[in-house]
Amino acid sequence: MQFQLIETDSLKLSPELDSFIEALRDKELSFKASGLIEAGIDTHDALQNVIERAMLTCTVSGIDVSEHFKRIFISNSNGDPVVQDWMLSKFAYILVILNSNPANPTVGKIQIQLVRNYVMHSLP
Repeated sequence: MQFQLIETDSLKLSPELDSFIEALRDKELSFKASGLIEAGIDTHDALQNVIERAMLTCTVSGIDVSEHFKRIFISNSNGDPVVQDWMLSKFAYILVILNSNPANPTVGKIQIQLVRNYVMHSLP
């Protein structure tokens, strides 16, 4: 059986197919940015700036931002205000941590661990 890949960005797709493709992308977005706040990585305001830097890194590198970042809005039944959050892929989650404030001890430890893992597994 032979398959041919086609670039869908230039095609006009039906809304149903667009929704299906978005749902497939969303399956990979399994981390909430707010989890980083709860872990003490950053404040809400600082995290927004870090996410923007991570998204810029993707854009400049030719990586499709929509495959790794999705803005969501969360509310609860207590009548609290609606808050913005982000769903992130594992790639985006790590990129956000790498762009976070290294003065934070938790961030610094994670950054060092990621670099050590990279060095141990990718350099001869």
